[in-house]
Amino acid sequence: MLTLRAMTETDVPAAAEVWHAAFWSLRAQLGLPALPRTGSDDRRLERRLRYLLASDPDGSWVSEESGRVTGLAQAFVRDGMWVLSLLGVSPERQGRGAARSLLAQTLEYGNPGSPGMIQASADPKAMALYAGAGFAMHPCVAAWGPVRGPVQAPEGVRSGDASDLDLVDAVDRELKDATRGDLIAHLLSLGDHRLLVDGSTGYAVVKDERVVTLGALGEESASRLLLTAMAQVPPGESFQMNWVTANQQWAVRDLVAAGVPLHPHGPLMVRNLVAPFSPYIPSGGLG
Repeated sequence: MLTLRAMTETDVPAAAEVWHAAFWSLRAQLGLPALPRTGSDDRRLERRLRYLLASDPDGSWVSEESGRVTGLAQAFVRDGMWVLSLLGVSPERQGRGAARSLLAQTLEYGNPGSPGMIQASADPKAMALYAGAGFAMHPCVAAWGPVRGPVQAPEGVRSGDASDLDLVDAVDRELKDATRGDLIAHLLSLGDHRLLVDGSTGYAVVKDERVVTLGALGEESASRLLLTAMAQVPPGESFQMNWVTANQQWAVRDLVAAGVPLHPHGPLMVRNLVAPFSPYIPSGGLG
């Protein structure tokens, strides 16, 4: 029998395993190549689960059957902005209503009339679930592949650190009237994320050759950050940036000019928002 309950600290390892199983299963269903799973990936996911469990316990839930965790969902609220961070169900338990029930529990966390965001996968069932919950769909592409064209790093972009989190909050506040400085600080604490800062007008978080998230007060600043990230990609490595919506044409122009291939991707889903913020590239799990 399926039961739902609040997530606890002891659930974290099992919840992480459920997420990994759901993630790999979905990639196989979509015909996507397998990715290596590393110990650092496992530790990073567990730290993320624990962080949100501590900061937003009322948004953290698991489903359970016969004493075994079979699903998880985590949502957080920052300055009134609701964001679904994770939702996953064990592959063998999918299609039985667990995902719908878990989503319903997270939607009860926070003000239902507030703005909300979900960075959805390309799973047709997930897209239908979120649309049925009142979220509008904004199709996206992802940039993934080698940087084929010459990219010159512009002047003015520097490496940032935790002392620049006030700037991150100022940009986010202007863009979407909601901050997430503590979540960016969490990413930086993992040790493998870098912060790029463009004066006082923009920032980007980069991991390896992937732009994790980016926010700027104008397209010129956003473009400088993206070009800097692409210019830092070592020869032979692939660049990646996900959730590029139609109103991020500044990004499309730079990516096409650099020869980075664009691929269909899961949509950005929003509620009580006319359109996704711009210039802005959301993080998959941190809005």
